[in-house]
Amino acid sequence: MNLIEAATFLSLLVSTLYLYWQLRRTRLNLQEQQQQSEQLNHLAYYDELTQIPNQTYFKKHLQHVIARTERSKNEFALFYIDLDNFKPFNDEYGHRMGDQVLKVAAEAVVQSLREVDFPARFSSDEFVAVLEGTSDRDLLERVAQRLIDNIYRATQGVDGDYEISASIGISLYPQQSESVNELIDIADHAMYSAKQRGKSGYVFA
Repeated sequence: MNLIEAATFLSLLVSTLYLYWQLRRTRLNLQEQQQQSEQLNHLAYYDELTQIPNQTYFKKHLQHVIARTERSKNEFALFYIDLDNFKPFNDEYGHRMGDQVLKVAAEAVVQSLREVDFPARFSSDEFVAVLEGTSDRDLLERVAQRLIDNIYRATQGVDGDYEISASIGISLYPQQSESVNELIDIADHAMYSAKQRGKSGYVFA
């Protein structure tokens, strides 16, 4: 191999290595951008403390459920769940223990529902859930009672003198409304009725 051939070979080798390095860097940048996008999406749609969907994601999902259910002429139920006695507990024992209650309560909500159901943390100590494909009262009553029982048992593992339970309001689509906000408001009002009746119970709107 003469000097010209050697120089040509080295030039091709350097170019090939540089191209490989550029392609690898581009691929790594794309992977990093995808990871950042996924992280931002998670922060936008999931509650940081409980790691379940947040209010934004829930309302967006509920819009899709309404559209899908309207096409199929089906029904669904919306549960509005509020933790009883959480505020005095949180005021007395602080946010660290309050956060622990919220985390175990969220786990209890998820475990009480079917995989096809959609739970979310709606606000401080309030959770919501969509149960698609049913408005059967007996089934919904069993689910509501299971939620109450499981939340109570889960929160008893957290130190403190307060008994944390749950009050639940239930609204139905399409019987009571076909609007996202109205369905939520109706279930919210039913939940307050459950509280007025003595807490740790459920009320159909």
